[in-house]
Amino acid sequence: GGEAAPVDERLRRDQRRSALPAPVDGDDTGQETVQPGDVFTLTMTLKNVGTAKVDELLVTFGRSGSDGNDDNGKLTLSNTTFAALGSGGAIYAGEIAANGGTIDITQAFIVSGSVDSGIYQLPITLRYTKPDGTVGEETVSAGVIVVKPPRLMVRTNPAMPETVWTGELVTLDVQLINVGQQDANLTFAYVEAENADIVEGVETFIGRLPYGETTTLETAFIPLETGPVSLTVRFEYVDDLNRSDNHVETFNTRAELPPRPTPDPDITAITPEPVVTPTPN
Repeated sequence: GGEAAPVDERLRRDQRRSALPAPVDGDDTGQETVQPGDVFTLTMTLKNVGTAKVDELLVTFGRSGSDGNDDNGKLTLSNTTFAALGSGGAIYAGEIAANGGTIDITQAFIVSGSVDSGIYQLPITLRYTKPDGTVGEETVSAGVIVVKPPRLMVRTNPAMPETVWTGELVTLDVQLINVGQQDANLTFAYVEAENADIVEGVETFIGRLPYGETTTLETAFIPLETGPVSLTVRFEYVDDLNRSDNHVETFNTRAELPPRPTPDPDITAITPEPVVTPTPN
């Protein structure tokens, strides 16, 4: 008899977000991740390796008839951690020809906004009719890596001025606020600039930042030429899966030539008295 078996699963970037889960069969070595609230698109190619065609194939994202959790206690149904968009989580694929026939299945998902970091399994149920009229069913899964980044707010104090003078020192305090509900495991902060020299705060160790607290990075720069000036601050942190990542903020201003000093009209120029050389008698 014929039966459907997954042979390749490749994942395409959704236009709305840039996160991708890892493929089921491990052919792709990339380990890209999704975040809470992300939308991603899963494309799966199914191949019939049997000698008879497969009829009435129904692909359901989620365990058929299951309301439970996986072995790690994390919900894996499509309507909890990963909600299917558009199709309701079930796609009628119909027939797959025998001896290597294939069909592509594409489904968009949104990640729950309240999900914690972890490696989740998205179950995929294949239900189809065999040549003898009986129903066959298989369940495969796609591994999806979810990372919940720290919630950080960055601002300058004072605010970045709209205009700065070339060749003159500009001092700026960059405040980092942890507005999340858990501590942020920060490491270093790095400051870079375009059209300016950083003279203070190029690299600063931050360390763990408890939730609700603020840390301040002192930095200073000197604009080089007239035109746009950008100051980029990169905060490096370790995520819940013990991997390094970055939170980046850029502040922009414009450099102009410093104004020329104007003479004070109240100051009268003093004309020196002429020196008279006495004539000898």
